[in-house]
Amino acid sequence: MKTLPLLGLAAALPLAAQGTLDSPSFGGSRVFSEGVHSFGNPARFDRCLPGYYFGYQDGDLKAKGNAAALDEADVIVVMIDALSGITDEDARVFDRIKDAQKHRNRPVILAINKSDIANKPRILPLMERCIKLKLFSEIIPLSALTGDQLDVLIKAVIPHLPEGPRWYEPHQKTDQSRDQLIAEFIREQVLLATHEEVPHAVAVMLDKVEEREKVTAIYATVIVERPGQKAIVIGKGGSMMKHIGTQSRQELERLLGRKVFLELWVKVSEGWRSDERMIRQFGYSGGSEGN
Repeated sequence: MKTLPLLGLAAALPLAAQGTLDSPSFGGSRVFSEGVHSFGNPARFDRCLPGYYFGYQDGDLKAKGNAAALDEADVIVVMIDALSGITDEDARVFDRIKDAQKHRNRPVILAINKSDIANKPRILPLMERCIKLKLFSEIIPLSALTGDQLDVLIKAVIPHLPEGPRWYEPHQKTDQSRDQLIAEFIREQVLLATHEEVPHAVAVMLDKVEEREKVTAIYATVIVERPGQKAIVIGKGGSMMKHIGTQSRQELERLLGRKVFLELWVKVSEGWRSDERMIRQFGYSGGSEGN
């Protein structure tokens, strides 16, 4: 199957699956998930991957996944923030893509997000700067929030996607299992609640899921690396954990379409990000084997 990596803020696009974690914290999503969007019959599929990561202890595994994604791509879409401009992380992604293009030249489309709140005097100079990089075949300002210009992006992508067999059912939006989605939804709420205090050290391990007559019972453990991080996640008198649990339960009920009973625990596992066995156990290994 030919695939389309979406790098950067891809989770905001309708091409991406609901299962892709969309936290504002950089490096929010750790799972290499496939967001499926079918373009007619014969089938063409896009693939959504978490953005690039730099300088983390689990970076070696992610680097393999990033490299594999670029090697497999028929077209690459990079999204940047119109308000932030080209950040240091964006520049490093551009450099990686330039290196990958030396081995196999593909169309690279730049999507500039938040056109709904960034005015033309801000966007036009940014577009001119990006044109000078001589990396992008097309540059498309758009709004992932309002949907403005998303049809233009899709039309720009489709001609570069080869036809192929229908690997997924028409209704399928992600390759992630139910349990993987549950863990990611809980982790998203931890990141949203704790902001920049613990994001890269947080994992969620799903202990048990029980389907009962009127409710789905979910038991999960939030994994952190240090006792101080555990204290932040629990909060004063358990207030933070209560908030995380409430928000997670609401999101999971929306995901599963039924009532949810959620029980969360917090556990310290020092150095888990440098333990390859634990990284793989949590489903955070890079790579795209089998695609």
